Amino acid sequence: GIDDLVGYKAAIDLQLYTAWMAGTAIGVFVGPVIDPVALGIEVLFPLLFLGLAVPLLRTRRHWVAAGSAVVFAILATLILPEAWQVTVAAVLAALVGALIGD
Repeated sequence: GIDDLVGYKAAIDLQLYTAWMAGTAIGVFVGPVIDPVALGIEVLFPLLFLGLAVPLLRTRRHWVAAGSAVVFAILATLILPEAWQVTVAAVLAALVGALIGD
């Protein structure tokens, strides 16, 4: 095991924070110059979240809630103003997840 768990976690947290801040700073300066559509990289951000979410989907309930979130998000982008799209899709998907049984 690790003798100094608090020190170990603090060191890891510092590294993560530093990388996050460096990435943010790079994004602030480089972001306005890059056209993600022209480079074909606009799909990377949704794929990142897909990669984070899929390992968490273990039961039928999880898969139904995630699938309904996708459907509700697509419908929300077609119907609702931008300010409400994510909120409404998330609330509806959470309700589906709460109402469906395992």
